[in-house]
Amino acid sequence: MRKIPKILTLAVLACLGFTISWADPPEDFAWRFYTSGNTGVQGDWSDAVWIAPDNTPYVCCYNPFFEEGGFARFVEDENRWENFSTLTYPVMGDREVTGSARISDIEPDAEGGLWMGTWVGALFFDPAIGPDSFVRYGSDNSPIPGGRTMDVDIAPDGSVWFACYGNGGGLARYVPTSGDWTVWAYGDSANGWPGWTTLASAVVQPKPGGGYLVWIDDTFGLATYDSDTDLFTVLANNDVPGEIESIPTNACDDEGNIWMLRYVAPGQLYTLEYRQPDG
Repeated sequence: MRKIPKILTLAVLACLGFTISWADPPEDFAWRFYTSGNTGVQGDWSDAVWIAPDNTPYVCCYNPFFEEGGFARFVEDENRWENFSTLTYPVMGDREVTGSARISDIEPDAEGGLWMGTWVGALFFDPAIGPDSFVRYGSDNSPIPGGRTMDVDIAPDGSVWFACYGNGGGLARYVPTSGDWTVWAYGDSANGWPGWTTLASAVVQPKPGGGYLVWIDDTFGLATYDSDTDLFTVLANNDVPGEIESIPTNACDDEGNIWMLRYVAPGQLYTLEYRQPDG
């Protein structure tokens, strides 16, 4: 199950706010507020939430003062939260390394394994196996770029894509079946890479008939990677009407549409639009 893109979440909330200001909520409308105090999740700070196909919520929480955290999932049949913390499972990260307990994104692969981007690398977890499946990827055991891993996505060929921001950041592709890494970082020009290191997102969009695009949003511009040509293309970004301005994280929906903000005209800001898989 895909996460709702952040920009769509904001748009939906804005629409809801407008609607309920004019109408009473339905009678069965209810909210439940989850905190570390009433659930046992590891802190009041959270950067990522994922809902499994069986509706199990995974909540990634942390405490920035003690650098403790990880993620928790709700076991509905037992009415309890199951915690996976860096204190209980040191393989997840070290509290002496700021950010290792902070999970920015979570994305499932075709086999049900979960790939998580952290503030200092990445983490893998297979829910079917449990804690024994944990694998941490950092600068000490992989070439994953430094900085915060902002976005994670899985391509149809099983490769895992990481968008990393700052401190030696860049774009990384990992192929679990072979263990091969490909990194495009500062100063690199391979495959037409523009040498960016401040990535906010890298979103995979499958193409009809096979292949895929990776849509990349960086502080300095936008680009796409085409798996059929193995090349990057930098997109025009000059505030010209119709140009793409932003690609949110997790912006590909279940139908394969990629959501984006496009520039309208001076003083008219942006429109929220989507591009279909066939272009």
